Amino acid sequence: MTDIVDKFLTSQDKLSEFKNPCDLEDNLRRVSAVLYLSEKLFQVKELTAADISEILLKVYRCSCSQQAIRTASLAKNAKGKLGCSSKDKLLRYYLLAGGIKEIQIIFGSKDISRNSQKVVPQEIVAVQPDYLKKIVYQINGCYDNGFYDACFVMIRRLIETLIIEVYEGKGREAEIKRADGDFMMFGDLVKKVINDSHIKTSRNFKRDLNKIKEFGDTAAHNRMLNLKQPDIDKYSDLVRMACEELINNLQSP
Repeated sequence: MTDIVDKFLTSQDKLSEFKNPCDLEDNLRRVSAVLYLSEKLFQVKELTAADISEILLKVYRCSCSQQAIRTASLAKNAKGKLGCSSKDKLLRYYLLAGGIKEIQIIFGSKDISRNSQKVVPQEIVAVQPDYLKKIVYQINGCYDNGFYDACFVMIRRLIETLIIEVYEGKGREAEIKRADGDFMMFGDLVKKVINDSHIKTSRNFKRDLNKIKEFGDTAAHNRMLNLKQPDIDKYSDLVRMACEELINNLQSP
């Protein structure tokens, strides 16, 4: 293992602030992203194809062969973006101005920060307890880092927690508890709140919350399904609006 690969492996906190190179569209952008991070975080401007391939595999868990890297560097769209030099009989790749600009745009406008708030805006829980704020922080952090299955698990947890908070705030928590004293499961909580005429929600709330529940059930029970960014994006507006309606009930008698 080379020093640069070891630096990547031991710098997960730094790397987690940036988009996963394996989520990018093609090998040229993946290579460019690795080179950009190498220079930005570790001041190493040039990497061999072996280094880049090993970083993508060991750090980001995606396969990109040395030959694929060489092919990407020779493609027409690599002109002005990726350069190559020969040193010690090894080819070393580095970013040109065009490549730097492209990656800066990608990292600057798409999911660079854990707090970009693309799923649930942090401000909707600004006056809520810290444990609700932390759930929202984790939802957005999972989304930004490409952990989409974990993102939806935390979305379910947020909705579940908000429903419980609503009933506790109204002194009606006994209505959502089972015979053993534990709170109902997520599906039963959803059924309870959408059919409760004493909880003030809009006409769309029942429909939206049912859609979220049905999708969550599918995702949770299909062991071969891994969620992708479009799956979360499809439901993000519904999640936000449902959560806001529940939070409004926390603030009303």
